[in-house]
Amino acid sequence: MKETKTLKLIRLFKPHEILEIRQFIRTTYFNPSKKLVALFDYILKFSPNFEDDRMTYEAAYEYVYPHGSDQSNPQRVMGKISSKLNTLLETYIEVAGLQKDAYTSASYRKDWFRQRGESDFEFDAIKDMDLANQKQIHDTEVKLYHQYRVAWEYLRWETFSGNPYQKLDFLQTNERLDEYYLRAKLETLCHRANHALLIKQKEPLSEEVFILEKLLQLNITNLSDITLLWHKALILLLAPDQKDLYYQLKSNYTLSQELLSTIEKRTFFHYLSNCARYCFTDAEIYSQEIFELYQLQREQNILLTNNFLGPESFYNIITTAIYLKEIQWAATFFEEYNGLLHPNNEKSGDMKSLCESYIAFERGSANDALDLLNATHFKDIYCKLSEKRLRLKVYIELDLIDLCLDHINSFRKFLSVNSGQIAPHHLEGNRAFINYAMAMQRSKFFSPIQLSEIVAEVKNCTILPERNWLLSKLSSTYSVSQST
Repeated sequence: MKETKTLKLIRLFKPHEILEIRQFIRTTYFNPSKKLVALFDYILKFSPNFEDDRMTYEAAYEYVYPHGSDQSNPQRVMGKISSKLNTLLETYIEVAGLQKDAYTSASYRKDWFRQRGESDFEFDAIKDMDLANQKQIHDTEVKLYHQYRVAWEYLRWETFSGNPYQKLDFLQTNERLDEYYLRAKLETLCHRANHALLIKQKEPLSEEVFILEKLLQLNITNLSDITLLWHKALILLLAPDQKDLYYQLKSNYTLSQELLSTIEKRTFFHYLSNCARYCFTDAEIYSQEIFELYQLQREQNILLTNNFLGPESFYNIITTAIYLKEIQWAATFFEEYNGLLHPNNEKSGDMKSLCESYIAFERGSANDALDLLNATHFKDIYCKLSEKRLRLKVYIELDLIDLCLDHINSFRKFLSVNSGQIAPHHLEGNRAFINYAMAMQRSKFFSPIQLSEIVAEVKNCTILPERNWLLSKLSSTYSVSQST
């Protein structure tokens, strides 16, 4: 019974919602069945996790039917009641949502009065729709759509309620429709262009962008700052290597951020992060820019989604800080956010152990880093790549030559076996890292000239992970070879 759809749904509710549901299902208007109330009361005995093995169909059946029943199949009976309870819970979600959405509530009233020909009541409901929409803080595409719908409803009311021969003003409705369309189209094109950057494929957008630019010019005086911000985002995404466009979007975002929803804020940071890869080809400058974007998101409290931080974001933020030698910042961030990784995400444990190991290593505790790595079974393939690089660094730092050589062979085999699952640039970068790590182990046999050539190669290798660490180790060996 623990894996029924109803139990899965109940686990999604917060404690205060469970209390509201308990009252809701006792309202006979929504639920005339006492059996549903009994089943819900039985389930509540196992709150807050609803995971107890004692929660079975047979036990639920005995609770709901304390005096017995002529039914011979408890599972089938309780399955039907559970299905009805699931429907009732979904009704609660709809009713609770409608109570919080003044615009939609007023829209339902408007339709109800219109069907009965009560134009005065209908007009009041349209006004309520308008007022509810104006109270929305964030200037989103949905708000613009509602703004257009209100203008259209006013026009329709005038058309059917007044003199059919009077002059009607279609201008405002048309302007509202244009702004909504432009905003919705801009967002769609931005998402398409951004996705094209991620998968490194060109999107054929030229004709759509051309038409959109014409409409933008026709409506430029009526467009909101947020609609214009989306336009700037599209221009950047279509030319992601233009630094002036990058800084322009970043600056305009800062000026308009109060009007953006949390999701929209994250979206703009995502666009900026993706374009930063094209604008800043130098690894140091790129990392500085990305780190600043992470800091801004942290300051604006938009890193969390549903009170959790994605494990990939957690890893990227910490490793970027470490790359820039912001070790204390990374350690503080780890302590603050490691408990906010989503417990149901299978990557959370891997990322947490990896980041803790990296911080220990950077603080000079290679043995602690090794203990953490040995205590974790990494499952995600990209986590394994990071783990193998860090493990190799630890062996080199601890001068564990035999383990180092064994691990290099193991690492090479891992890349070969999993080559179909690893992106080509990651394969190339990790193989280069192995080669230079092997060269580092043999560096004491190299002449200063050979060492200087290897250092130059490492500096020029743009896809090389852990490049700064390799340079530090090789440069140290080169200095010693010169002094001797």
